[in-house]
Amino acid sequence: MSRRLSRRFTLAALACSACLFSNAAFAEVNATSRLFNTGFQLIDLDTTDGITPELVFSNTPWSGGYSNITASNDNYPYASDYKHHHDRQAFSSSVSAGDSSVSVNYSGGGYFANYAVAGTTASGNFSGYSSQSIVFYLTPKTRLVVFGDAEASLQFSGQREARGFAYSYASLSNWTDSGHDVNYSGLIDGDSSWIKDKHISEHFSINMDNNADHQITGYMNLSAQVNATSGPAPIPEPETWAMMLGGLAALAAVARRRQKQA
Repeated sequence: MSRRLSRRFTLAALACSACLFSNAAFAEVNATSRLFNTGFQLIDLDTTDGITPELVFSNTPWSGGYSNITASNDNYPYASDYKHHHDRQAFSSSVSAGDSSVSVNYSGGGYFANYAVAGTTASGNFSGYSSQSIVFYLTPKTRLVVFGDAEASLQFSGQREARGFAYSYASLSNWTDSGHDVNYSGLIDGDSSWIKDKHISEHFSINMDNNADHQITGYMNLSAQVNATSGPAPIPEPETWAMMLGGLAALAAVARRRQKQA
């Protein structure tokens, strides 16, 4: 009889162990990236040359963007791509239709669109971006300053098998003169092993100087990107181990006690 009881408790312990392993929770990962309050300012580097600082875009800054989302699960993420800013006085100087270009002189400056993308997955992966690339022309002896706020966050819950990154990016470059390349990036990445939350929030300011005596062509990119992958944890977390071992110890103690009584 005692052997039967011992065998039963052993089988129960194994069943409990299998149950715990088979029900290993999926990790849930939330990734968010935002680039907002982005604007620009022009500064005259030579006030005696008679040239008024001017910035000309080859396409309008509020309509040249793009966004995309891909996902491999049912928890389809969402993307927000705010391309219009009619609620604010973005440009104080004249805007010419022409060939869809915008000309802003030194007295102007303005704001770009906000870029945001976010998503959640518990059993698959997703990636997304909200971005804009702009070609512009900058007058001689002029500094272009681009500024804004960047925010990126990763949040994990459940077991540990999750990966992700959130990326806010802004860049100014002049491909004909690498000395003018200026970049800002705010990037967080990692897995959820013992680290549940990561977050950055900061203001940035980048600039490009045209010290030449001629107009230069520049390239601007504003982007928010996220990527996340989630799956079942192959190894239980410490609290799961503790619960499982505690249950096995209790079952073993009962089995020994029953065996002694028999």
